[in-house]
Amino acid sequence: MNNYAAYPDTERVLRILRKSYKLGIISDTRPSIWQRLDSMGITEYFSAFTFSYLLGTFKPDERMYRDALDKCGVLAEDTVFIEDSLENLEGAERLGITPVLITANPASDVNSPYDTIHSLSELL
Repeated sequence: MNNYAAYPDTERVLRILRKSYKLGIISDTRPSIWQRLDSMGITEYFSAFTFSYLLGTFKPDERMYRDALDKCGVLAEDTVFIEDSLENLEGAERLGITPVLITANPASDVNSPYDTIHSLSELL
């Protein structure tokens, strides 16, 4: 679970966004994700969780995105998906979700056809 770490501005941004938006997590992960999210202190900010180990599939399978949309009770065209993988952004876009590339990890800073942010604070 070492690959799960909160960005420096995560809690502040989530606290602000939660006031106006439904927030969800879509992750290719194992059951131990709950411990990691709890240790980061961020679970309270989310109204939906979609995890690959529960669905038996991985992003960019559309079932991952549809599950999150259903749990949040929102339409794809009213949704933004923030991700550091172009392949996963493409999967969301196929359903009509607005994709945004986050490049806080230097390995994710690639040429992209999508809107790009470098930190979560840029969402505010």
